[in-house]
Amino acid sequence: MEIKNTTGLILKRIKEFLRQHMIVEIMFVFFTVCIVSEWFQVESMTYYGYSLLITLVTIYLCNKKQYSILLNNHSKVLVLSLFLLMITASMLYFYMLTYAEVPALISIFAGTGFLGFMIGLINLFLKNRLHNQIGESTLIQSFLKNSLILSMIFFMFLIIVFSFITTFQILDGKLLFLIFAVFLILLFIINTKVKVNDSVILLGLFLLAFILRTGYILAVDIDQVSDFKVMLDGAVMLSKGDLTFTKWPYYLKWAYQLGFTSYQAIILYLTDGSVMALKLMNSLLSSGTCLFIYGIVKMLSGKRAATIAGAIYAFNIPAIAMCPILTNQHLAVFLFVSSFYFFLKYSENMIKGAIFAGVLVGTGNIIRPMGVIIVLTMIIFRFFTTDMKKKGELKKSSMALIAFIAIYFAIQLSASVIFIGSGLSDTGLSNQDPYWKLVVGLNIETGGRYSQDDLTAINQISDQAERESYEKNLIIKRISDPFKLIGLFSEKTRYLWGDIDETINWSLNEAKSGSRIFSYVSKSSLEQFLKYSGKATDTILYIFMLITLVYSVFHKDIYQKRNILLFIILFFVFFAIHLLVEIQFRYRMFIMPYVIIIAVHGGRIMNRSYQLHKSNRLHRKSSVS
Repeated sequence: MEIKNTTGLILKRIKEFLRQHMIVEIMFVFFTVCIVSEWFQVESMTYYGYSLLITLVTIYLCNKKQYSILLNNHSKVLVLSLFLLMITASMLYFYMLTYAEVPALISIFAGTGFLGFMIGLINLFLKNRLHNQIGESTLIQSFLKNSLILSMIFFMFLIIVFSFITTFQILDGKLLFLIFAVFLILLFIINTKVKVNDSVILLGLFLLAFILRTGYILAVDIDQVSDFKVMLDGAVMLSKGDLTFTKWPYYLKWAYQLGFTSYQAIILYLTDGSVMALKLMNSLLSSGTCLFIYGIVKMLSGKRAATIAGAIYAFNIPAIAMCPILTNQHLAVFLFVSSFYFFLKYSENMIKGAIFAGVLVGTGNIIRPMGVIIVLTMIIFRFFTTDMKKKGELKKSSMALIAFIAIYFAIQLSASVIFIGSGLSDTGLSNQDPYWKLVVGLNIETGGRYSQDDLTAINQISDQAERESYEKNLIIKRISDPFKLIGLFSEKTRYLWGDIDETINWSLNEAKSGSRIFSYVSKSSLEQFLKYSGKATDTILYIFMLITLVYSVFHKDIYQKRNILLFIILFFVFFAIHLLVEIQFRYRMFIMPYVIIIAVHGGRIMNRSYQLHKSNRLHRKSSVS
């Protein structure tokens, strides 16, 4: 009798779990029908029939009242179908590594996901069924915003798949789980009630970041190479009043590099030509970025989450490893991150926030021309978050956006006028080869990376108009085959986001054998540790990013008082642009602060969910007693 009662209780608990967890039951139906069809070796013409059957079963289950837990009916179809497409993409990737033919199971998954996704989108567009997440007032705002979020979920899933493949190939998963355990410990720490003064936290984060970066600078003695050496040589000459470097082909073609060269020249002039001073400025700027990350996350996710975010960036391996390199990225990242801090700080006073952001983004673009990404982000963000029906809201938001863009372009124009007037450039801060990044980024043979063959072929054409015509034709040719283009996008995503970050090679490959650090550890051991731990950390950050994105589909409160959407849009714009232009691992330095911001918010979501679960469990226990 006791065994019978126990068995009945277990079955009852399982039944309750399945009834409460709609996704589990629906996915069970998916897998059952698909596996059965695989056993019976169904022909390819019947795949769509099975796909339609599964889709209809899903819609039926979504319409049952007991499943109306998180979303409305059509939203469930949309989200579940998207997850099915993600599973299909990952299975297809693994399968195509070893087999040429796609099995029936994957075909049915693809058909089901596509049908369900289209049904969900049609209902979303026609009936606007997906809940109002940020108070948008028009159908097109809702449709486009949710399409962006769902697209990012799909791409983040692929990124995680690629990252896991790389991580497990090189690490056997051991370091990944070790670092994941560290993340869980950090999440536990933010759950504690320890109260620390803001100024103490900021000082601690700054000192931690500065010591790590300065220590690496002192430990690794390197020579500057490539573009970094060209800009350093130009800065040395400029600091001495010699302007002949401005006639070098490098500056004639890419005059926008004069902004950073001038910054370096000022530091060299003030420090009697000290290259070490430039490196220490990198350390200061990168450490300062930690503080602005803390400030942003504090506004979005609270003090304890902000402390975790600042600590993660303090230990960010590419940011540390690039400090000895005289790159324009440290100053540019500092200015860009600070612009978002002031934009959010003065979110109630839109005009004031726009002025601060416009000045900082405009200045950052002079140092490194990445401002267009932020301008596009601001335009999309304002479009999504402006309540068109609210009186005066559209005018207020539009004025703020216009002020931001006007200040941004005014700074660019003013800088160009100053550089022309000073004799440094005849063309201002212009780019005389605007198609180069696209030519390289769309090169299928190199996977969108640097191509010496392209550079040689283009440099043989001296006339600018003829060169641009050649580049345009080359770009058109490379985008003419959509299937190859999709393959290129997949490869670029795998390489830039899923592969091991080679950024540290810029410092380690050029490190002199007599560097202090090699007295304690071998170069190969240090390189392996930095690369592998960096890859594992990135993978975990992507997982927490995905948590934030998925949560944003289910819950509207993520946008009502928090502007995390701003950074989701920024990541989307950065991701999309780098599907087209040249990619290098070091280019990720621009986006990693925002990856951390989004990921830490995912940690906050998990922590809050845990607290809610714990509270409910205690409530149930007290009710029973």
